[in-house]
Amino acid sequence: MGVADIVEGRYPEIMDFTCASSDAYSKGEILQAQDPRTAGQSASPTTLSGAAGFAVADKKANDGAVNIGVYRRGVVADVTCSGAIGMNKAVVNASDYVAGSAYQTAVKEADSLIHSAGQILGHTLEAGTDLEKVEIDVNVGAGGGT
Repeated sequence: MGVADIVEGRYPEIMDFTCASSDAYSKGEILQAQDPRTAGQSASPTTLSGAAGFAVADKKANDGAVNIGVYRRGVVADVTCSGAIGMNKAVVNASDYVAGSAYQTAVKEADSLIHSAGQILGHTLEAGTDLEKVEIDVNVGAGGGT
């Protein structure tokens, strides 16, 4: 399996986003939404408008491509917990995200006092401890922080 993979048997929704040709992404990496309809990385995801979703494929830097497919619905496996997360909890990109690190596929439990609905990636399908890999039901923007 890749960094994070779509689970077979669930029809994923893929949306096309603009991206910078100079950017490099790994399949399954969590991408952040930027205006207008652009997906990218950030060392500080809270400064962006929210989640775009998970990269559908690898993208090499300076490859000339200025679009990338992003999973916005579907079940994704091998997503790393940043801290303990209960089952059926809303999750967001980990706040300790660092571009180019293992946190590119890390999530943490959403806090309704901090996170807007647009930052919600989806909900856990199983509980996980810190650094454990879990499956999440991706539904970008579904809200429901706990």
